[in-house]
Amino acid sequence: MSLLPQDKFDCAAVARLAELPPDAIAPLLPELLTWLQDANWPVALPLAAFLRPWQAQLDETIAAVLRGKDEEWKTALLTQLLDARAGAATLREVARIAQFPTAEERAAGVDAAARAVLLAEH
Repeated sequence: MSLLPQDKFDCAAVARLAELPPDAIAPLLPELLTWLQDANWPVALPLAAFLRPWQAQLDETIAAVLRGKDEEWKTALLTQLLDARAGAATLREVARIAQFPTAEERAAGVDAAARAVLLAEH
């Protein structure tokens, strides 16, 4: 049985992951983050909750997504995953989006989601 979700409905994968020791989870983190590309996928919300404590380890990966062009994925990370445990590189990108969003980020509401993360930090 695979440790990673097999499809967007595989919420049982999150339960399997929760039984693993941290050293078994760490190498899977970047691939697990890809399952948050669409917040409407059934696996996204439980997986976001599972990944929340791992934000520091995912710092550069999350920051790279926030620098990218996938506005839906950015919004999902901002609204479902990020909290006070976000790493420094991630928080720099969140601040950039909140203060100086691209036209695409503004049109998709990513800037508003970024501002909400920053407000929740304080």
